[in-house]
Amino acid sequence: MMQTLGHEVQAGRSLVRRTLVAAVVASAVDLMLFGAANIGWGVPEKFSMLNPVAIVVTTVIAATIAGAGFGVLTRVTHRATPVFRIAMAAVAVLSLAGPRQAMAGAIPGLPRATLATGVTMIALHVLTAGIIAVTIPRPTTRGN
Repeated sequence: MMQTLGHEVQAGRSLVRRTLVAAVVASAVDLMLFGAANIGWGVPEKFSMLNPVAIVVTTVIAATIAGAGFGVLTRVTHRATPVFRIAMAAVAVLSLAGPRQAMAGAIPGLPRATLATGVTMIALHVLTAGIIAVTIPRPTTRGN
C-alpha cells in the first residue's frame, strides 16, 4: 500500500512538472509569435484581447486545466494519452471560435480584429494546444 501511494505521489509530481513545463514553453512560444506579429504585421498590442499579460494568463490557465484533465484520464483509462490528445484537438478547434468572432466584430465592446490579428490569434491557439498535447502526457511503455 505504501509503495503504491509513493508511486502515485511521484506520478503526481511528475504531472505537475510537465504541466508547468507546458505552461512555460507555450507562453514563451506564444510571446515570441506575438512579438514577431507585432513587429512584422503591426498586430495591435492595444487590442484588449491580445496582449502579453492576457496571452500568458490564458496559456497558464489552459495548461493547468489540461494537466488536471490528464490526471483524471490517467485514473479512468489506460489509454489516457490518445484520449487526451484527441480531446486537445477538439478543444483547439472549438477555441478558434474566439478569433473568428473577433475577426467578424461579433464580440461586444471590442473593435473588429484585423486579418493579421485574427491569424495571429488562431496561430496562438493552435500552438498552445499542440505544445500542451505533446508536453503533458508522459511517454510510457504501456501504450498510453
